[in-house]
Formats: sequence, structure tokens, C-alpha cells
Amino acid sequence: MTRWLIVTGGGTALGAAGLIATYLAIRADLPPRVASHWGLDGVDATQDPAALVATLIAVNLGCLLLLGALAAVGPIEVRRPLAMTVAALTGVLMIGVGGTLWAQRGLADPYAATDATRWLALGFAAAAPLAGLAYWLLPTHIPTPRDPLSRGAGAPSAGEAEAGLSRGAGAAAGASAGGAAAWFESPSEPLVGDGPWIVPVPAGVSGYVIAGLLGVLALGLVTTPARWVATPLFLMVALGVLAMTRAQLVIDAESVRVRSLGRITWLRVPVRAIRGVEVAQARPMADFGGYGLRYTPAGRAFITRPGPALKLRVPTGADTWISLEAKDVPTAVAAIDAARARQR
Repeated sequence: MTRWLIVTGGGTALGAAGLIATYLAIRADLPPRVASHWGLDGVDATQDPAALVATLIAVNLGCLLLLGALAAVGPIEVRRPLAMTVAALTGVLMIGVGGTLWAQRGLADPYAATDATRWLALGFAAAAPLAGLAYWLLPTHIPTPRDPLSRGAGAPSAGEAEAGLSRGAGAAAGASAGGAAAWFESPSEPLVGDGPWIVPVPAGVSGYVIAGLLGVLALGLVTTPARWVATPLFLMVALGVLAMTRAQLVIDAESVRVRSLGRITWLRVPVRAIRGVEVAQARPMADFGGYGLRYTPAGRAFITRPGPALKLRVPTGADTWISLEAKDVPTAVAAIDAARARQR
């Protein structure tokens, strides 16, 4: 967490310093009150310039503290996306909203301020490289039983790591995502050879519905003042949701991962980090609060519909659930077991 706090806190501090410097440089040219919020009909709220600067910094700092608390209690891999979120918010608040001060120099009436969507669009444009910088500065991974980070509470002993999966024939049992589960015998011939074992992750209906609604909403906003920001944003989110509906489970000798379009990796678990494999009945809303890529204090999930899901038991707080067709579950478990055997 120390590195996370340095990266996110440092970025927030730099953004705040830049906003304060900009305000001090132009405050003599600003009206006593500046536009601070725009509606569909133009400016609908004003604020003292110094108060607007303080509000933006306070909101940015509050988001940093909230997401920092989630990063502290969540699985290790949630820290990178949360840091990216903080960095993106810094860009939107400090450049997108704070930049509107620059556009209000020399105004006598704050209600005459021009539409702010172009500044917000610039803030969103800056958010992308800032999030990418946070991604680059925080190379996280799931510690394996051989890593020093995993030698603590919950880590398997050397004997447990060598023992591998518990053996027991049977079909998938109806269990909750965190409860008891069925185990499968490994075949005599390993299923992971020179190439990976790949199977589609079931798409489910929810992904297509959500993507369609986002697309309709984006088109509906084309005629509004918010089109410069809202339309591209909703379209990008819709494309991301559609990419999730085209996901694949890939198992090879090194890792188990979920990917889309051959390039986007949603989840990755090193084979050496897996302590066991279960199959459970996943309930997206009840167990994970929704569909798609999900993070919880107990682990993370790529859940696309109710029903069977692989549960990869990882002793470093990153237990992972992945939706899968019932007919593919035994082969997937056996493939993971074969990959684990090759790592010993």
C-alpha cells in the first residue's frame, strides 16, 4: 500500500498544486463569483473562486481516501484499477472543472460563462494518460506460494502446496460461491500440452442489454450540450461491455486468465498461486453486486450470468470466480490440475 499511496497521493497533490497556482495567477481577472455548475440551459450555480478551488481539492482528496480504504481491504489486484480511477478523477476535476476558471477571466457576469463541456472533454482526454501512468507505476501481481508476500496468514504450507487438489470424483455441486464445492479427478493424460486450453466464457443476456442501453443513451445525448463528454464516454463503456461478452477462458502451463479479443486481459492468476479449484453456483447480484468484472473484499470475479463458476482458491486474498458452461467445468478443472502438476 505504501507505493499505492505515493503514486495516488503524489498525483493528487500535483493536481491540487497546479489548480492553486492557476487560481493565484488569474484571480485578479476573475469575477467575485464564478460559474461552478452548468445545466442544459446554461449556468445554474455560482461560487466564490477560492471556494470552488477548495471544493474541487476536497472532492479529489475524499475520493482518494475512500478508494484508498477499498484498496487496503480488497484483493491485491484491485489496487491498480483503483489507482487508475483516482488518477482519472484528478484529471477530470483539476483540468475539466478547474479549467473553467481560465475561461472566465475578464467576465463581469458569471452567468455569461460559455458552455463547460469542452473543458470537461479536455479533462476526460487528460484522464486517459493519467490513468495509464498510474497503471505503469503500479505493476501488481498475485503473489505465489514461493513469493515472500504470500508467506503469512492463509498461505499454504510446503506440504499443502505439494499436495495439490483434494481428490474426489463427482459432478458440480449446487453450492454458493463461497461455500462447499465439488472436486474432480484429474485425467491420466495432462490436458495442457504445447498450446493453451481455450473455451468461451458464456456471455449471458445482461451484457448485451446493458451495452444496448448505453448505446441508446449515447445517441440520445448527441443533441444535448453534454454531447462532447457524455456521448463518447457512454460509447466507450458500451464497447467495453460488449468486449466482455466475447471473453475466453485460457489455461496454459503458466496462468489461468480471462481475455477478450485476444488482447484485453480481464483477470490473470499464475498457476503457482492456485491452491485449489472448486466449482460453485454463482449468484451475480447476491454474491458480487453485479455482472462482469467484479472486486470484493473476498476476491474478484468475472461473472456473466447465474450458474456454474470456477472458483480458484488463492491464499493471498485473491480468490477468483469465473463463469463457465457446466459441460466445460470438469475439463477446465482437470486442465488447471495438469498445469499445476507441471509446476511442481
